[in-house]
Amino acid sequence: MKPSVATLPSQAASTSSASTPLGRLAKGGPSLFSGSVRPAAVSAAALSAVLLSGRVARVARVARRPRGLKAQAAAASLILDDGWDDEPEANEQVPLSKRAPLLIDGRIIIPPKSFRVTSPATGSLVGVAPDASADMIEAAVTAAHRAAPGWAQLRHTERASVLMSCADTLRSNLEALATLQTNESGRPISETRIEVMVAAATFENAARFLDINQEKVISEDEEKKVVVRRTPLGVVAVIAPWNAPIVLGWKPTATALACGNAVVLKPAPQTPLTTLRIGELLRPILPRGVLNVVVGSDAVSLRPGEILTNHDLVRKVVFTGSTAIGSKVMEACANNFKRVLLELGGNDPAIVREDADIEKTAEGLFKGAFFNNGQTCCAAKRIYVQEKIYDAFVEAFCKRARMAVLGNGLSATTELGPLASAVQLKHVTELVEDARRKGGRVLCGGGATAGPPGDVSSNTGLFYLPTIVVDVAEGTRIVDEEQFGPVVPVMPYKDDEEAILRANSTKYGLGASIWSENLEKANEIANRLKAGTVWVNKHCEFIRNAPFGGIDSSGIGRAGDLGDQDLSQYTEIRTLCLAKVPPKLPPAIASLKRCPEVHLEERARSMLQRLFRRIRPTEWHQLEQGAEEWFHILSS
Repeated sequence: MKPSVATLPSQAASTSSASTPLGRLAKGGPSLFSGSVRPAAVSAAALSAVLLSGRVARVARVARRPRGLKAQAAAASLILDDGWDDEPEANEQVPLSKRAPLLIDGRIIIPPKSFRVTSPATGSLVGVAPDASADMIEAAVTAAHRAAPGWAQLRHTERASVLMSCADTLRSNLEALATLQTNESGRPISETRIEVMVAAATFENAARFLDINQEKVISEDEEKKVVVRRTPLGVVAVIAPWNAPIVLGWKPTATALACGNAVVLKPAPQTPLTTLRIGELLRPILPRGVLNVVVGSDAVSLRPGEILTNHDLVRKVVFTGSTAIGSKVMEACANNFKRVLLELGGNDPAIVREDADIEKTAEGLFKGAFFNNGQTCCAAKRIYVQEKIYDAFVEAFCKRARMAVLGNGLSATTELGPLASAVQLKHVTELVEDARRKGGRVLCGGGATAGPPGDVSSNTGLFYLPTIVVDVAEGTRIVDEEQFGPVVPVMPYKDDEEAILRANSTKYGLGASIWSENLEKANEIANRLKAGTVWVNKHCEFIRNAPFGGIDSSGIGRAGDLGDQDLSQYTEIRTLCLAKVPPKLPPAIASLKRCPEVHLEERARSMLQRLFRRIRPTEWHQLEQGAEEWFHILSS
């Protein structure tokens, strides 16, 4: 069924940041970026004055538009919604520059329905996202299926040229894209810039290194030649999360495209705008239908992600998100044996031995635990410290946490922005309160704030102080569950064996780290930790061109190496036992008349006879003796 949509006029091939809707967000006009004052960031210590003892902060105004009956109970308290908002009201004037479009079959589409995306830092409208219907998602999959064969048949150099242009486009729009991502997610702009750069680098490196046309020869003889060749899968659905949508959406997309597949990319409804904007920018570069970008409300009976995972034309699903949803994705894909790549939750342990440098380790683990406010799959979420240095480490760790600078992500000095949504705030708050009830002590942080003091624009109540909890152990939710927020428990241990046992006592296995000045011992322990990636004296540091993925409930599959793992994930392997075809002679030689074989043999025999007649008898006798001597030497 052809969807009934409103289609914008075709756009020129320019990739300027202001050439399409949303591109003007960073320019003039009515947008979040024009005339706004970048709020000053302040330290966690300064925020402690407004800490509300672990309770949800009450705010001066409601940050996000309440829905239905929630409006009656909202008053001045925080609305605990799902992190995104209703469609604009009929009388609300939303400028075109803030209306993000879908990309389906090479066309820019703005559907009748939409929903608001607001800043978790300020509560201001960032943009209006399109709410794709089931028919529109069906159209996107069909378009990808139709475009896949043509894209797959291109030579590697042809695909690589297109992907290189995609990389150049992302780099030329770096600042606008990073700013948009910061506004919709709350992440510091220093981090969102890195996201854009990583996505651009993936397009470039995938174009350079992922050549699916190279074959591997297994064996060869006179009759046959056995080779292994790769072919694209077809349609790949990429379902990206809200916490790092650029990297976790566009890295697999670029890799899938480089391997000759067509892609339908679906960002999370909490942070869809930057992904949709990138789709706009890449539209003039990629062939029609090869890339499709769709998003829709999850408040429907059949969610967009469910449509993709159940669609017969989709041959692979790449999903990054929670373990609970990942299991549902896997179940849906099992119905028609889709390939899956799942990067799921983690509960990463960090082990600090007594010979570790306390100050360096406190600084390193602060970054490893609180990067992106702890809203990172491989952040350090459990810290085990050897008893001898436990108190000293906890003191240094708390000191560093209190120095953290909270604020609007647009401020250059901000280290931690707000939590992404009220859902995350509710989850983090529940974990801390559960720890308190079970005897845990909160040494620093421990609650949300209305916003940084003096910053009247950033008062959504989603700012949560970096929190360190002690006197807890396994069996407590804050230890057993993935916090996905700026909260981490610190626990003592006696010896290495205990630390390894406790670190591995989890259903997860995404990342882990060991901290020690004894590098030989640290390397030994690292090899015994159950995790897809293990660091020594580092944590949550992404390693270029290394495969990444989890063990057990942290996922299935590895990707990101721009080599064998990526090729295996995004192509099918075929073994061909090919017949050896006799080599064809060049036409000039094949046309020559062949002499009869008997004639050639007679000529050769007569030439030998004439040669032997010229040899004198004495020379012939010497020749025979020499031959006999060589025969005895060779046979002895």
